[in-house]
Amino acid sequence: MKITIPKKAAPGLLVFLAGMYILTAPARRLSAQTFETRFRNYGVTHGLMDEGVFDMIRDSLGFLWAYTTLGISRFDGSSCKNYLLPLKQWDNTLFSIDNRGVLWATNGLDLFRFDARTDQFLPERVPGSGENEDWLSFFHSSIPDGVWFRKGGSLYRIPPSGDKPEIVVSGLARQWRNFGFRSANGRFYFNVGKVQHMNPQHWQYFEIVDPNNGSIKIDSQLIHPASLRFYEDNNGTIWMGTWRQGLVCLEPEKRKVSQYFYESNPVMNTFYDMVQLPDTTDGSLLWIGANDGEGIFLFDPVRRVFAGRLRHDANDPNTLGSDQVIRLYRDHAGLLWAGHWKGLSLFDPSQRTESSKLVSFRTVITGFRVLGQSQVFDRDSVTWSPYLLKYFQNAVTFVFTAPDFSGANGLRFEYRLDGSHSNWTAAGESREATYLNLGGGSYTFRVRAVRVATGVVSEEAVMKIRVIPPFWATWWFRGLLVLAFIALVYAVFRYREVQRLQQEKLRLRIARDLHDEMGSTLSSISILSEAALRHLQADIDRARFGAIGDRARQVMEAMSDIVWSVNPRNDSMANVLQRMKQFAVEILEPQGIALHFEADEAVATLNLPMEQRKDFYLLFKEAVNNAAKYSGASDVWVSVQAENGGLTLEVRDNGRGFDVEQVKRGNGLWNMERRAERMGGRFSLESRVGEGTRVLVQV
Repeated sequence: MKITIPKKAAPGLLVFLAGMYILTAPARRLSAQTFETRFRNYGVTHGLMDEGVFDMIRDSLGFLWAYTTLGISRFDGSSCKNYLLPLKQWDNTLFSIDNRGVLWATNGLDLFRFDARTDQFLPERVPGSGENEDWLSFFHSSIPDGVWFRKGGSLYRIPPSGDKPEIVVSGLARQWRNFGFRSANGRFYFNVGKVQHMNPQHWQYFEIVDPNNGSIKIDSQLIHPASLRFYEDNNGTIWMGTWRQGLVCLEPEKRKVSQYFYESNPVMNTFYDMVQLPDTTDGSLLWIGANDGEGIFLFDPVRRVFAGRLRHDANDPNTLGSDQVIRLYRDHAGLLWAGHWKGLSLFDPSQRTESSKLVSFRTVITGFRVLGQSQVFDRDSVTWSPYLLKYFQNAVTFVFTAPDFSGANGLRFEYRLDGSHSNWTAAGESREATYLNLGGGSYTFRVRAVRVATGVVSEEAVMKIRVIPPFWATWWFRGLLVLAFIALVYAVFRYREVQRLQQEKLRLRIARDLHDEMGSTLSSISILSEAALRHLQADIDRARFGAIGDRARQVMEAMSDIVWSVNPRNDSMANVLQRMKQFAVEILEPQGIALHFEADEAVATLNLPMEQRKDFYLLFKEAVNNAAKYSGASDVWVSVQAENGGLTLEVRDNGRGFDVEQVKRGNGLWNMERRAERMGGRFSLESRVGEGTRVLVQV
């Protein structure tokens, strides 16, 4: 394999002069072209944690993440949010973003995942690595199959749908160094004292070159193996930067290695990192960073010639910020970023035209505070589903920014809160909006940025919130109040109606009792009186007037019972028992019948409603009255007991008795059964001829 190694600059030199470079090509007849190369430089004055920048990556929100010696800075074009994560090893690829947009980082030894909800870098365990000090470096890849990285002697992958790394290949050489690379065909390149290339179909090394005493020998030509960075150009060619050994082109299928020098001085041939940018000619140039203080080299990968250099000029603020370039990165918007020992330099390729094409940018909500306390929230989910707040959490602050690297002279912000204020509020350069005393309801916060110079408006950032009102301010509680009021009105009406009906019922019962007890008696008094009057002059009938007296006394007794039962002062059962005993003595003693009255002490504590109390007493009275009139007994036993929460009345005599089946059931027995039924109790009558009678009522 024959390799041609040019020891001096190849024909076709791009000369840098006063912020301009001019391309001449003596080997071809191309007209000279000029274009502006203005850099914008950022450093610690813009919020970077430190001046040395060792890796960069830009996320889908537009933020640029830069890894410095002290930690990570998130840059939006005007200011930085910093995360303390000191760098332990910088000769690595330090950032990667997975298919879901999650940012992964390494300090050179450990693995971290950025949690956007908590705004923190969280450590992740690397299986099989233990606590060793092996370097960790990511593989940049255009294939959307997860995040790949190598640590020690193992190759790892974080699946597209997972958060945990898994070992894909182990047992690799632990002496690998510097940066790894993955080509578009899925092969991995890394330097292990020799350049190696691995085919994922077989997971075996495929040697390109062989080591020989610390050097690489190919066709009797010596090339130093100290590779720094790999890069694949638009044509699929693999390029490798080396330490003072020029630019190496790897062609694995041809088993060919080519080497290119800028000039014979070794310092001029340390190529640390590279990217490809479109050129105004008929191709694209490789922009190659040099960490030996030589700035950025330009290389034509088609002609295989160096085309010039870009250097720092202390007298021109629009040139490269430092000649010690550590890292080059081209973001998804086409911007070129250079990380060096003085911070960041940004070059916009669209500046080569008359006007910049970078007009699109977006506003991002970066923080949310409630009552002054920062909240954890999912930036994506709150766009669709609201962040819930309690009614007393009614003071909120939205924090926002707009990553913008267009070079426009300043941004101004506008915001509004749908559900509270429908008009846009001008915030100027302020990046916060506070709302106080929010009532219950749903709100949508919207914020946008406007470039002052051009008037271009960014994409809106949206966050939904919902303040849960106190229960007394909710529609359902108010509905319950209305229903409760209606129910109360109905209850009052119903209560009054029930009271009215009960009073009417009581009046009807009193009238019925008066009719039942006194109607017939009064009728008989009337009849007897008329008969007595008719015969008064002929013969005074003393028996008839005696009957009139009896009936009158019965009416008086019935009236007395009714009045007594209605009187509230007689509500206690103690009074009932006393009246029962008094009545029994008055009715039985004149008949020569001995009374045996027994009452449980617990009965006196019971409370019966007025109607039940009246029915209970009248039922007892009827039973005792029947015993006095018809039994012919010498003894009557009365027992009132409280049993199982109920009341039991027993009236028993030792009189003549009767046959229950043959006796005619008069009004007395029917009234007793009816009264027991109204009380919700059971009535039973037991009697045999010659064995007395027993009346039992259980309530």
